[in-house]
Amino acid sequence: MAKNIKMSTRDVKISMIFFEIINIAFMVLLMRGVYYPLLSIKRLIFIVFLWILAIILPFLINKLFPRKLTVQYKQFVSLLKELPSHKMQILLFLLETIIIIVISVLLGKVLQNILHIDLLATHQMFIFSILFLLYISRFYIKGSNRPEQLFLVFLLVTGMFYITVTPVDVGISADDGIHYSRATNIVEIIQGTDVQSSKEIMTRETIGAKEKFTLSEGERNAYYQKLNDESNIQITRGGIQYLGVYSITYIPYVIGMIVGKGLSLTFTITFKLAKFVNLLCYGLIIYFAMKKLRIGKIALAAVGLIPEVIFMACSYSYDPWVIAFTLYGFSYFIYFLQNKDAKVKRKDVFLMLGAYIVGCLPKATYFILMLPLFFLPRQSFESKRSHRKYLLAVLFSGLFLVGTFMLPMLLNGAGTGDVRGGTDVNATEQIKFILNNPTQFILILTRFLANYLSLDTSGGYTVYLQYVGEGMFATLTICLLIGITLLDKKGRKTKTRTILVMTVLASLLANALSAIALYISFTAVGSDTVAGCQWRYILPTLFPVLYMMSPDLIDNKIPEEQFTTVSLVLVCLISVTNYYLGIMMLF
Repeated sequence: MAKNIKMSTRDVKISMIFFEIINIAFMVLLMRGVYYPLLSIKRLIFIVFLWILAIILPFLINKLFPRKLTVQYKQFVSLLKELPSHKMQILLFLLETIIIIVISVLLGKVLQNILHIDLLATHQMFIFSILFLLYISRFYIKGSNRPEQLFLVFLLVTGMFYITVTPVDVGISADDGIHYSRATNIVEIIQGTDVQSSKEIMTRETIGAKEKFTLSEGERNAYYQKLNDESNIQITRGGIQYLGVYSITYIPYVIGMIVGKGLSLTFTITFKLAKFVNLLCYGLIIYFAMKKLRIGKIALAAVGLIPEVIFMACSYSYDPWVIAFTLYGFSYFIYFLQNKDAKVKRKDVFLMLGAYIVGCLPKATYFILMLPLFFLPRQSFESKRSHRKYLLAVLFSGLFLVGTFMLPMLLNGAGTGDVRGGTDVNATEQIKFILNNPTQFILILTRFLANYLSLDTSGGYTVYLQYVGEGMFATLTICLLIGITLLDKKGRKTKTRTILVMTVLASLLANALSAIALYISFTAVGSDTVAGCQWRYILPTLFPVLYMMSPDLIDNKIPEEQFTTVSLVLVCLISVTNYYLGIMMLF
């Protein structure tokens, strides 16, 4: 384990050099995509800043979190050294994988002939994903005790299915066109230009998902060839168009786009690579969140693998960013409840609150999820002074997030609201309506939330595929999540009644604030319901509520490896099958 890894000064230096090389390689790829005829002074200064940041980042990380870089480097080197001693196992793995590929190719053709749906690659990827998930699970069930590793592997296998079978288009997931435009605008700010292909994709945003998925193979190849050809045409949009506190969420996409461009990959591959980098980023954050937990790992992994979450993680969306970072912050908080002897250090406060801040920046109404943090027991701190400092840090973090959406409103006014809501939307008039009719508004909000948060509508936040379809297996999925959470226990008390109540209350208030925000900005003045409040907004609160509402004293006697493997395999099979059938239903 990491704690047993011995390190010398030489190890530290070598690991830092290793990570320096990675950073410099990325910057070289970034420079390859810069359009030098438009290299202004401002852009040059920004690029110099990125170079400086890339160089000092390993030193900064090593200073703030000693051992981290060195441990990761030594584990990587140790893995490479062990590979030669496992030649036969590796060869056997490759051989068995090839057999799975051959079976998938053959069964995919059979499936196409049975269904008479001309999507051969989709059929084959579906079969391969199912077989490979089952194949991988057999390694874990034999005795591994690292469920976070199994989660990450399962996520990448399932996510690659989603990415490969989804057309290179926007208008497939909620607001993906907006998020794609914002990401490409950041790349343009850094490198000077965008490409014509990005503009071409945006012209197709309003075309229905059915038309995008049901293109014939010839039509799809012709469209992709057009996109790849037009990627050689440089265009500009006149500087900064989409930039705000939410822009931090596009870092994974921007990295993928810069790497793809730097490696001279085709536009269609780069489009999917950016999605994959986002999926990997999401997976790594949940991976580290799981590592903080002693109890609840499998429940967290199960929530992280449900169809709707994976669908968004494999699309252009900032919801996975919000979900992952808020869950990391919550898991860090739970760590101190599960480890009574652990003491909160300055580093812990930085990481826990930093995760909440970074996660809530795009949707600051989730700031209320930090409410339970005020009730972390005094015994978790080394002194009264450190406890007081912690409480002040939580308070100011929450106030900062409140300020990110309240200050612009106070300075500029509420405005007219979101034009997508229709001509009857007027944020200023809606606020007046609420203030003049508080009782009526409370009734409207209560009725809406009663339906919005009902288990009857759980499909909206578990299996819903947005523009692709409603999704299937909603009842099975929510029952599976509840069952996994109930059984993911070791008969040990890990929460207090106060924290239970505060967590559930914070989750309820977070959803209420989302509804209020959309009632003001997206709903016709005086309407008796809330428009535009999608069920995906519930997802950051799903695991906290499930974890807190499940009894502590259940002692699951099922062997851990079997429970983990079966639970996560079932969730992944639902995710793969749900998306496959969703696509088939379009025909």
